[in-house]
Amino acid sequence: MKHIIKIICLLILGANLCVRPGLCETKIVRDQAGRSVKIPVKPQRIIALAPSITEIIFALGQENLLKGVT
Repeated sequence: MKHIIKIICLLILGANLCVRPGLCETKIVRDQAGRSVKIPVKPQRIIALAPSITEIIFALGQENLLKGVT
């Protein structure tokens, strides 16, 4: 179940962070199941789907990018 939540988070980030996907520089990341997900190199906004993710974002000093939390 935790892996599914991580995958969903990556997919949401990848889908929501780029205003113009054609102009956004992306990076391909592989999850533990071997699936590839494209994510922006420099995210513009972050939606945290779990409190632990919110804590990590604050620990990284990126709270200004946080647009939604659970």
